[in-house]
Amino acid sequence: MRDAQLLLPDFSLILVGYLLCRFTALDRPVWQAVERLVYFFLFPVFLFQSIVRTPLDLHAASTLIGAGLALMGCGIAMAWSLPWLPGLRRVIDVREHAASAQIAFRFNSFIGLAMAERVLGAPGQQLVAVLVG
Repeated sequence: MRDAQLLLPDFSLILVGYLLCRFTALDRPVWQAVERLVYFFLFPVFLFQSIVRTPLDLHAASTLIGAGLALMGCGIAMAWSLPWLPGLRRVIDVREHAASAQIAFRFNSFIGLAMAERVLGAPGQQLVAVLVG
């Protein structure tokens, strides 16, 4: 139950964004501009600020960084291999698969950062920012 309560604000915000896009004058072109602003400007600033806010011991974080890189490599390999699995090749469109794989990594990093701050505070958020950045 605690996990659901931690995720509720993030998923509520996603739902409100969907409803605003679907049922108001704030349609897709508006949200594309907002998305570019967030992804190319605000998110990098947030990552940088999260990393420099707390001193980071690279020796202590090296194991976490190594594990993060290994996990990222496994995730990329699994996402890449999905259309090549028997039975899925003719069902999965190559372009849709590429877009879906990229979006899965990008938006999960947003939720991961939000969760890290709620569960572990500023030091946890800093470690996740190092992994994402």
